[in-house]
Amino acid sequence: MGTDPRPVTEFEDDEGSKLHATWSRSGKRLIVTVERRRQWAQVELRPEEAAELARWLTASAG
Repeated sequence: MGTDPRPVTEFEDDEGSKLHATWSRSGKRLIVTVERRRQWAQVELRPEEAAELARWLTASAG
């Protein structure tokens, strides 16, 4: 089985809540999964939605 070259971002807080984001195998969707208190939810963003999220994060972080 080969190594998956897709970039992954993962965050975990002190209480065990997690965020995991990676591009789909086709590269057509950013898959974002969040887990909190043993419950999880997932959203898929199109590239233009992911770009808008990146712009928002950049603007609101500064």
